[in-house]
Amino acid sequence: MAEARPIKAPATAESEGEHLFIWLDDHHHHHPHESGHQHHPHERFTFVGTYTLPASDERRLEAKGIITFGRQETFVSGGHGKFKVTKKKDEAEYDVEVVISYHKEAGPIIIESPAVFKGKGDLREGEGVGEWKWIKREEKK
Repeated sequence: MAEARPIKAPATAESEGEHLFIWLDDHHHHHPHESGHQHHPHERFTFVGTYTLPASDERRLEAKGIITFGRQETFVSGGHGKFKVTKKKDEAEYDVEVVISYHKEAGPIIIESPAVFKGKGDLREGEGVGEWKWIKREEKK
């Protein structure tokens, strides 16, 4: 069996008010996929988060980039986790980083698994909690 490699996929991160969304972009065959899950073609695997501190404004901010998953089977719909959004001033390739981690029970062992989004754009800094799910863009509110 081949060694599991990190999976990279194009993604868009948005923060709007108290919410964070990280959408895996459509038409990419390497994104994590729940076996047997028949999702509608317009649904996307998405991290939906809520910031701990309320927003002072409701503008929609966005960054485009790449999300890297450590292991494919770790990220399935229903997985809950924490996120932290930071701005990077000295990186040439990206200026926004979002680190998502959550604990998965694997029998008696609990594994902490990160996914890291790195992109360019404007995104609200902060942290909070969220969940992975299959949703359509227009269902986010």
